[in-house]
Amino acid sequence: MVIGACFEPLGPQAQPPIGWLALLVIFAFCPIALVIVLGFQRVNRYSAKIWHRPSWTTNLFNFREPIQFFYFGAFVSMAQGAVVLCRIAVTGASFYVEALVPLAMGLGIWLGVQIAVALFRSKFDQST
Repeated sequence: MVIGACFEPLGPQAQPPIGWLALLVIFAFCPIALVIVLGFQRVNRYSAKIWHRPSWTTNLFNFREPIQFFYFGAFVSMAQGAVVLCRIAVTGASFYVEALVPLAMGLGIWLGVQIAVALFRSKFDQST
């Protein structure tokens, strides 16, 4: 995704174009949806009994601890957003709101991870 952000043509792709309100809805939807998904995973019998707190040292493909994958995905999305914004700045292309979508999604997912850790703290290893 980040490499794709380097080569994707700059300019709005969505029809109709994404506005500020839609961007705010995207940002607000991501943490809410993530907390709901992780809430279901919290009671899933195939999920690990105790999850590790989100970390760069934990295996992100351990599907018994889904929060690790979402934590990584948040940073990938934020990196993609940063690349798009840097490309706009470097190339002198005109700014468009849709360029902020990956950044808004990444920040929303990161916020959702933080909320989930606080809400489901009994599910997490307390030693870390």
